[in-house]
Amino acid sequence: MKKALSLSTLVLTMAAAVVACSGGDGLRPTVTPGTPPPDLAFAPPFEGPERASVSQRRTNYREEPDFQLPSPDTLSEPPRGASGPEFRPPEEPQCPQSWNTLSRPREGFSICYPDPWIIEGHGYVTAGADDRWYSVGLFLFDGDLEAAHVSIYITNPYARPFLYTRECEQAYRVAFVGEPAVLCPDYPGVSSEARIIAYHLRRGDLDYFVNVVPHYEYDAQAFRYLDAPAEEVEARAIQIAHTFNLIEITEPSPP
Repeated sequence: MKKALSLSTLVLTMAAAVVACSGGDGLRPTVTPGTPPPDLAFAPPFEGPERASVSQRRTNYREEPDFQLPSPDTLSEPPRGASGPEFRPPEEPQCPQSWNTLSRPREGFSICYPDPWIIEGHGYVTAGADDRWYSVGLFLFDGDLEAAHVSIYITNPYARPFLYTRECEQAYRVAFVGEPAVLCPDYPGVSSEARIIAYHLRRGDLDYFVNVVPHYEYDAQAFRYLDAPAEEVEARAIQIAHTFNLIEITEPSPP
């Protein structure tokens, strides 16, 4: 059975992470409809794992052995039998005409999403002595329940990277946005509530993490999650991730 992390790990208290507004940027912490309670910010990482410990000194993580991420040139391409769209992103991202576009020249990317998907948890995050890192989540809700989300995290060498591709059971080399990238098609979490598909792309001093997280359907009569997300929801979430595009960085990053 595919596994992912419990929804309960999605919320970080302010003691562990602070969602910071970027000056004049209009970014603010947001609260997910339904859960969690209003007094907690719905803060990244949206799909976990929760960052239980924080750094006490400024660290260049690219020099730390425990935080080395796999490089595309050390991995094999997906096998021919791997038929899911996550294995073969389009050579050039395409944004459907009717979709909304989020463009971030400060961080050097854009992404598109359709209605009724919405943006939640958009801003900068700090933890311990690490540099601030950028995060945005695109969410689909079914009533008050989350059906899926696509998240983007951008870190520099002095912010702790996300280790999905390192901890993957089998990572692959793919062309993402036309650039060499690493794909973890099924991140092994600790409970069967969602699937996590993770892409990692490096550009200079920036690491881009694009994650697709469709939640599994829940069988209320059997009191258990089914073995897979709804096919339509999963396909749309992957399609959204594949609109991610690198653009010219035209604004300085905040300190």
